[in-house]
Amino acid sequence: MSASRLVQGVLALLLSAAGMASGMSGDERVITAYPHVAAPERAATIRAGYVRIKPGMSSAEVRNLMGEPDEIRPLYAPMAKKPDAIGQTCWYVLQRLAEHGSQNERQESAVRVSFDLQGVVTAVDAWGLE
Repeated sequence: MSASRLVQGVLALLLSAAGMASGMSGDERVITAYPHVAAPERAATIRAGYVRIKPGMSSAEVRNLMGEPDEIRPLYAPMAKKPDAIGQTCWYVLQRLAEHGSQNERQESAVRVSFDLQGVVTAVDAWGLE
């Protein structure tokens, strides 16, 4: 094994450990049953909590506000070929009637919180919450 490969492996291990220590699990989670509609209490928690999430907050702070996410997905660098994972997104879904299709076809209402590899919020997006 070359020295650069060894260094890359050690760096990946350290970043993974840092992410886990910060509350980033590295696990993926997806909704598997459709239609998905959050219970009224859950929907109220999401609506009240997402407006309080700010860039720089930790994943633990977000989970205290919002509870466990419905979905967890990797976040990749915006590159065309072989993008690197730069964090993860946590999805809080109020409603999604179908797994595939446009937002309108799925009638989706959701909040997506993006985290860097250290578990720090970088962005919050919401749609369909009218």
